[in-house]
Amino acid sequence: MNRLSKEISPYLLQHAHNPVDWYPWGEEAFARARQENKPIFLSIGYATCHWCHVMEGDSFEKADVAAILNEYFVPVKVDREERPDVDAIYMRAVQAMNQRGGWPLSAALTPDGKPFWGGTFFPREQFKQVLGRLAEVWKSKQQDIEDSAFELMEHLKMLEDEVSQEKDFDTRPLKGFVERELKAYDPEWGGFGSAPKFPPAMALMALMRIARRDKEDRALAAVIGTLDGMARGGIRDHVGGGFHRYSVDATWLVPHFEKMLYDNALLTLAYAEAWQVTRSDEYHDVVATTLHYIMHDMQSPDGGYYSAEDADSEKTEGKFYVWTLDELTKIFRPEEMEQFCEYFDVKEEGNFQIDQRVEELEAAAGLKAVQKANILHHQKMPRLPTMADPIYRQLIEKLQKVREKRVRPLRDDKVLAAWNGLMIGAMAKSYKVFGEYAWLQSAKRAADFVLTRMRKDGRLQRSHRDGQTRFNAYLEDYACMIFGLIELYEASFDPQWLRAAIELQNKQDELFWDESGGGYFDHDGEDGTVLLRSKDFLDNATPAGNNLSAWNLVRLSAMSGQLEREARAEQILRKTAELMERFPGSFPMLMLALDWISGQHWEVVIATEHPDKDLVWPDLCPDFSPHAVFMRADESLDDICPNLSGKGTRRGKTLYYLCEKGSCQQPTDDAELVHRMLRDSSNS
Repeated sequence: MNRLSKEISPYLLQHAHNPVDWYPWGEEAFARARQENKPIFLSIGYATCHWCHVMEGDSFEKADVAAILNEYFVPVKVDREERPDVDAIYMRAVQAMNQRGGWPLSAALTPDGKPFWGGTFFPREQFKQVLGRLAEVWKSKQQDIEDSAFELMEHLKMLEDEVSQEKDFDTRPLKGFVERELKAYDPEWGGFGSAPKFPPAMALMALMRIARRDKEDRALAAVIGTLDGMARGGIRDHVGGGFHRYSVDATWLVPHFEKMLYDNALLTLAYAEAWQVTRSDEYHDVVATTLHYIMHDMQSPDGGYYSAEDADSEKTEGKFYVWTLDELTKIFRPEEMEQFCEYFDVKEEGNFQIDQRVEELEAAAGLKAVQKANILHHQKMPRLPTMADPIYRQLIEKLQKVREKRVRPLRDDKVLAAWNGLMIGAMAKSYKVFGEYAWLQSAKRAADFVLTRMRKDGRLQRSHRDGQTRFNAYLEDYACMIFGLIELYEASFDPQWLRAAIELQNKQDELFWDESGGGYFDHDGEDGTVLLRSKDFLDNATPAGNNLSAWNLVRLSAMSGQLEREARAEQILRKTAELMERFPGSFPMLMLALDWISGQHWEVVIATEHPDKDLVWPDLCPDFSPHAVFMRADESLDDICPNLSGKGTRRGKTLYYLCEKGSCQQPTDDAELVHRMLRDSSNS
C-alpha cells in the first residue's frame, strides 16, 4: 500500500497497491523532490480511462518499472477529474512539446513543478528506456533542463496573453462557425471530420440556434444527420441507454465503451432541443432511454449523479456491451431471432475487428479482447426503432435481463459538482420539453445534494465520495451548477433555485473574476503548487467555464434585470472576438451567448393564482424558444429580480408579460398569442 490508499478518488485508489511509491499531488511530494533534488514523474489519468488501465497493468504494477521510478523520481498521481487545474497546465505543456496529448498523461517536472518532458501512453520496455534517459539527463544536464523548463513556462504564460486584448465583437463568428462546421460535415454518416468522432453536442446546439436566426437549412440538415447517425450507431447503448465516450471509426459503429456523465447530459440537451425543432419520435426515445439509464444506474440514493462507467469489465474492453451470435440464438426463439436480425446487424464472425497492435498492447497488461463480438446498431434500418414498438421493446427487455447477470464495468462513483450541474440542466430541460415529472424530481434531488452536501464555509466543493468532500470548486463547477439551477428554476418556478443560482454567480464573481484584465480565472489561485492561473476560453468535451458563464450571465441578466451581468458577458465576448473570428469551431458554447446578445430576446413573466394548473410544461411553451427566459411573478423574488415587481393577475386570469430588458408590452391572457410571438420573432 502506498500513500494513495488515504485518498477518496477511485482512480487514485486503483493505484494504491502499485509497487510505485506514489504521492498524491501536494506540498509533501514537492518538499521531498527539493530535499533530494529529484525530478517528479507526474502521471495523470482518470478512473474509467482504458489506456490508463493498460499502462498500469503493463508498467506501474511491475517491480522493474517501480524500481526505476522509486529510485530516480518522486512519483505523483493525479486524478484529472478531481484536479482540472493541474491537468490543464501539464496537458498544455505536453501539447506544446509534442503537438498532441491525451490520457494517461506522463510528464517529468523539476522539483518546483516546471515541466521539461512529456508524453502519453508508453509500452513497458519503451517506458523504461525513457525513464532511464530522463534520469541520466537530469543528473548530467540539470541546469540546461531547468533553463528549458523555465522557457516552456514562459511560453505557456505567453499563450495566456493571446486573449488579453479586447476587440469589438459582431455576428461574423456565427456565420464563420456554420461554414466551418459544414465544411467538416460528413453527409454520409453525420458528425464532423473523420475518425475518431466525438459527440459534438455543443456544436449542434449552436447550429440549431443559428439555423433559426438565419433560416439556414444546411445547418439544420447537419444537425439532424449527426443526431440520426449517433442514435443509430454503436456509440449509443441500445440495450441500457445512454452514449459511450466516442466512436473510433467514422461511421459511429465502434465506440470507446466508457460512459461519461457529461456526454450524456450534453447529448440529452441537444436531442431534447432537436425534438422541439423536428418532433421526431426517435429523439424523444433517445432522451427517455438516456435519462432512464442515468436515474437507474448513475444516481446515488442521496441524489448526486455519479461520474462515469468504465469501458472494461473482467479485464476486457466492451465485454459488458457486446454479443456473440451464439449467445443471441440461446436468448431468442427462431422467429424472434429473425426479427432481431432485421433490427440489428449481427454476424457470426462479429461486426468489428480489433487492431492487432492494440490487442498486443492490452495483452501485455493482462487484458483480453472479445472475439467474434457484435456491437448492436441500427445503421441499416430505414427508420430508427423505438421502445414504443412492442416487438422491439420485448427483444430489448430480454437482452436487459441477460445483461443484468453480467459483471458490470467499474463505476466511478464520485460526485463532481460541474458534471452534476450539466445533468441537472439536462433533466430539467427534458422535463420542460416532454413533461416527464420524474426527470424534474431527479434534477431537484441532485441539486439539493450538491447545495447541501458539497458546500463548505459558503464555498462550493469540487468532489464528493463516501461522505467526504475534497477541493474548493473551480470555475467550471460554479458555471455548470449555475446553468443547471437556471434550467431547474424555469422548469419548476421554485424561487429557491433562482436564488441559489444568483448566490453562486455572486460567489463566482468574487473568486474568479479578473478585475484588471476581465474574464474568469479557472481556479482561485490559493494553491501555491499550481504554477499558472489560467483562463480557458476553448470548449472541449465540456464547455469552458468562461463560455458557459457568458451564457449564464445573459440569462441571469434577463431574469434579474441586473444589466451589469450582461456587461460581463460582453467583456468575455470582446476578449475572445479575434480568436472567435479565426477559430470559430473552438467556441460552440460561446456561440450561444453571442447569438443571444446579438439579437432580440424575451423575458416571459407569468402571473397566476393557480400555478399547479397554469404553470405546466410543455404547454407553457411547446416550441424551440432559445431566445427567451421564463419566470413566474413572485413577490418573494422582488429583492433580487426587481423586474418582477408589480406584475400581477387581472380578475383572477393568468397573464403573460412579454418584455425586452425590462420593458414590457401590455399583458395578455392569450397563451397562444405569446407562443406565436416567440415563434415568429427573428434574430436576423
